[in-house]
Amino acid sequence: MLQIAEKTKQIDFAQVTDFFESVLNFGNAFTVGGMTVNFNLGAILLIALLFWLTRILMRSLKRLLVKSSLFKNEDNQLKFAGLFKVIQTFIYIVLFLISLSVLGLDVNGIFTAAAGILLGLGFALKEFLQDTLGYFMLISSKSIETGDVIEVEGVVGKVVELSFGTTKILTRDDKIIIVPNHKLVTQSVYNFTQNHKATREFVSVGVAYDSDVNKVKEILTHIAVSHELVLFKPEPFVFFEDFGDSSLLFKVSFYTENSFLSNQIKSDLRFQIMEEFQKEGVIIPFPQRDIHVISKKEEDV
Repeated sequence: MLQIAEKTKQIDFAQVTDFFESVLNFGNAFTVGGMTVNFNLGAILLIALLFWLTRILMRSLKRLLVKSSLFKNEDNQLKFAGLFKVIQTFIYIVLFLISLSVLGLDVNGIFTAAAGILLGLGFALKEFLQDTLGYFMLISSKSIETGDVIEVEGVVGKVVELSFGTTKILTRDDKIIIVPNHKLVTQSVYNFTQNHKATREFVSVGVAYDSDVNKVKEILTHIAVSHELVLFKPEPFVFFEDFGDSSLLFKVSFYTENSFLSNQIKSDLRFQIMEEFQKEGVIIPFPQRDIHVISKKEEDV
């Protein structure tokens, strides 16, 4: 042990440091266009290390994202691969410019020109970038998913596909609306199935003032429970809303797990209400006005 310690003391660390510096500085310096380029071993190793680490990080990040829940179908994976390749190429270009700077070349002019080009591309691809970013925001927050029933810009539909640039929505008229993703992020959107599958719907109806209100409640409840798409739990219920100008106003509320077909369910209930009311003698009145004509006798002048 004492011999090893004595040999260690004899090592001149300054000489070792000078040796490694001389190895790293091995190379030639030459002038190009008035600029001195330091083409040495240290600069080459640094550049190679930067490219190697970047490649490992990019490959790991790509593998991690592809395996995540962000890209469940093959179509989205292919779109992501293309976008990722563009981003990867951009990063390698930046690394190449940094490498030139490490070698001693003045790349300020190149960076300035590149910044101008990127600024122009940014304006040209503004909506594309917004839509792409909107896709990642929607997927990560899970605010809108495939199968959700939503209302956007006054149109109700079911989300059938959520992709990079756009979202496809199937309307109740069996039409496809293609909505840019940034609109789903920046505008108010009603999501009928965000909290749970079942949503509450209602149908309003008015009856004559001489109607039996308890009988009306019984009929409306029975009709709602009898529909195959109306849930038994929570149970349908009836509101006696108000005393209208011409009728007593009722509202039957019910829950369904098929919000996309809520208009069809309401239509079915209205048909049944009309039929049952006619059987039971319940009258649905219409607005009426009584006009009283008052005539005055002519006065003698």
